[in-house]
Amino acid sequence: MNYLYSKTILIVDSSYYSAQVTSRQLLNWGFSTDVAHSVSAALKMLDKGEAFPDMIFVEVPNPNDAICKFPKEVHSNALWKSVPIIARGASSDRNISLTIEAGYCDYIVRPTEPDVLREKIEKALNQSVGIDAATFSVPIEASAEMPVSIELTGLSEFGVQGFCNHSLQPNSIVSLKCEFLSQFDLQQSNFRVIGCEEQRIGAGRYKIAMTFVGLRPQSARLIRKFSLAQSGKVLMTA
Repeated sequence: MNYLYSKTILIVDSSYYSAQVTSRQLLNWGFSTDVAHSVSAALKMLDKGEAFPDMIFVEVPNPNDAICKFPKEVHSNALWKSVPIIARGASSDRNISLTIEAGYCDYIVRPTEPDVLREKIEKALNQSVGIDAATFSVPIEASAEMPVSIELTGLSEFGVQGFCNHSLQPNSIVSLKCEFLSQFDLQQSNFRVIGCEEQRIGAGRYKIAMTFVGLRPQSARLIRKFSLAQSGKVLMTA
């Protein structure tokens, strides 16, 4: 494995037994796993912050409408737009073409040799761009005293940090609205500016730090889970 951190894989499989077999195999290889027994359950886990996967692995008995719509629904969210989604099912030209056209990055034919399965998973993970709680970048829309463009680079239950294109006064209130924050039940959030420093004189790029104003316990819990899911990852040694 040539990536630094253990990766979390969300397994989507309607069969409890099959999901457990796949989970044990992935755990033996050093991955962390979450399990959903339908694509709708997987979407709910993502929406509620109950899972923060680096990859999604979907068992496909038949590529029905829900299966085919799944990648588009996942990737329509800014938080998950880069997460690779692999399908696995029976050998069928129709199944392969439907799933690849639907947005799955690969289709693995059952039965699968363990070495082939591991190679496919690691290839998808190595080519993906994951989100790290400390180093992600999300462009968002903000409303303040003037039109402001803000790029988030850090998130915790205490607030956010990032960069903006205008100087903002300390203690001023900024209202942010973006899809990324909506994952934490923050459809529209108010922040208090605690620091705003121009990176280079005349450059028009300011480093900014803001704290939440009135953060709800539910949102704090979701942010904490996200941060712990990322910071708790273990360095790989193999």
